Amino acid sequence: MAVAEQLVVVAGDVRSVVLDRLPGSGRPVATEFRSLPGRGVQAVVDGNRVAVGGPALLSELAVAVPPELAAATRPWVERAASVLHVVRDGRVLGAVALEDAVRPESRQAIDALHRRGVAR
Repeated sequence: MAVAEQLVVVAGDVRSVVLDRLPGSGRPVATEFRSLPGRGVQAVVDGNRVAVGGPALLSELAVAVPPELAAATRPWVERAASVLHVVRDGRVLGAVALEDAVRPESRQAIDALHRRGVAR
């Protein structure tokens, strides 16, 4: 799957999760959507500039993660999840963790590699 296709899948999945959790039918409308390769995405949502992305985007936007949010997301970083921050009008509002699901056959594959002498 190409990177652009993966971005669409991830963006679609995140969008579905967020919209499913919004109360009522008044879902926000996004316009001026832009993909920012290697950084994240940006759009105007109900008149507000909203961006979602990682550290490169935060740096580009010159925004800082509030200390309490940094503390809350530290466990995500420690387990190697990708942490994307949600920024609205220059302020970090929250974060989302993205990580790969461990496939059931992973343990068998690792055990097979160890039997062949492959180490960390």
